[in-house]
Amino acid sequence: MSDEELRGLLRRMSRRDVLKWSVYAGTTAGALSLIEACGGSTSTAGSTAGGTPANQQVQLVYAAQQDDSGTIPKQIAAWNAANPNTQVTYQPGPKVSQDFLTQLIAAFNAKAVVPDVFDADVIWPGQFASAGWMKPLDSFLSSSFKQGVFPSAVTVGQYNGKSYAVQRYYDAGRLYYRTDLLQKYNVQVPQTMNDLVSSATKMQEGERAAGNQNFWGFYWIGAQIEALFDEFLEWYWGLGGNLLDKSGNLKFDNDQGRRAAQFMYDTIYTGKISPPGTPTYKTPDIVPFMQNGNAAFMRNWGFAQALLDDSGLSKFAGRVSDSGEGRWTIKAAIDEAVPVPVLSTALYQRFTSRGEADFQDKLLSAMRFQFGGHLEKPAK
Repeated sequence: MSDEELRGLLRRMSRRDVLKWSVYAGTTAGALSLIEACGGSTSTAGSTAGGTPANQQVQLVYAAQQDDSGTIPKQIAAWNAANPNTQVTYQPGPKVSQDFLTQLIAAFNAKAVVPDVFDADVIWPGQFASAGWMKPLDSFLSSSFKQGVFPSAVTVGQYNGKSYAVQRYYDAGRLYYRTDLLQKYNVQVPQTMNDLVSSATKMQEGERAAGNQNFWGFYWIGAQIEALFDEFLEWYWGLGGNLLDKSGNLKFDNDQGRRAAQFMYDTIYTGKISPPGTPTYKTPDIVPFMQNGNAAFMRNWGFAQALLDDSGLSKFAGRVSDSGEGRWTIKAAIDEAVPVPVLSTALYQRFTSRGEADFQDKLLSAMRFQFGGHLEKPAK
């Protein structure tokens, strides 16, 4: 869809209508395909309730979980270069899917005007569509587009017979491992659950005997978030379990389900190859253990690859931006007297990361010196 076609669409839609569009996290081939068919109307000049005049630039805010690989910024930069009158701004969200969901729900309940387009996890389209936060995309999904993606990329985002989202990329659970330790202990990459336990146990015993008492054989996500169920399904399917019975009902209370749950329990409490804190670990929490050399194996998602490849995060200066969504949500929460302490703290931390707290920190240091004679310690 060209700039002119998109502006024509926006002239027929109000911003509130536009807010209800969504992109579902799916295949790279369609990475920005849905942004072409979605829109907001924050324009460079005043706009009317009916949409954006043809001679004005369209500004879209696209929200997605934080992308450590740099793929999303590159895709948006390519889009913005090719479409000067339809500019997209990336709004990074939390890495943890559940935290991102909470942020989106808070924004939409507060009737925030952004994001215009957002990623949604596989189980969200029905929830969002039934709440009126998304609009069907069927009129924009041409036959040629459907032929260019896997059929499931379209059907997975359907609700009550209508398409509310299209897959933007595929992700899958990965088993990360230390190749140096595989060689050191003469073990192969695990092919079965028993292989994993055996190899993790051998490496853990060896590294602890060598003096590293903080070493664990296997890290995985154990907090009560969606990833925990994903992991269970991986073990369950690996044991030959089926998600549905012949009648289409979910079935887990069977031998494979019990063995999968027991395996997860045993890694912590019986075999003890996973730390006791595992039930509290969310998706990003376990990456540092792999980065600092205190893990043999780690089950995580694709995002961890970029962090492991660049453990010092040399590509990032730590200056965290914000595009307005958090500010508007907090303002709306104040108007409605709704407490949002986590969101407020997160926004203020972004300000701090940009050096906007430097003066107050200098003032605090000066006060400590004036009243207590405390000298600043030099930075290490």
